[in-house]
Amino acid sequence: MKFLSKVGFFVFSIGWAANSLSAGNETTTSQIISQFLYNGISDHTYFTSSTGWGAPSCPNAIYAELMPDLPGKKEMLAIGYAAKLSGTPVKFMGSCNPGDSNYFTVTYIFVG
Repeated sequence: MKFLSKVGFFVFSIGWAANSLSAGNETTTSQIISQFLYNGISDHTYFTSSTGWGAPSCPNAIYAELMPDLPGKKEMLAIGYAAKLSGTPVKFMGSCNPGDSNYFTVTYIFVG
């Protein structure tokens, strides 16, 4: 009986984790980063696009925003910077800011 309980908990945990990771996430179109912006007061970092990032819920969002408390923020910034320098397109996973459709909150970056 303990074995079945552990198996059930394991299956539940995998399902919960997969759902949590995908909840509210959408992916932008692939584009070249046109500019970096940094707000030193709020510690927000932004990647800009000249045409909007093309996420389904906010296709015209100009700012892909890295929140101050994002785990791996420095690494993501370094990846974005390298992509910008090499001219390699990126796309982001995250969610549209419900208060302002000009901002897309980033949780993941894809390069190439």
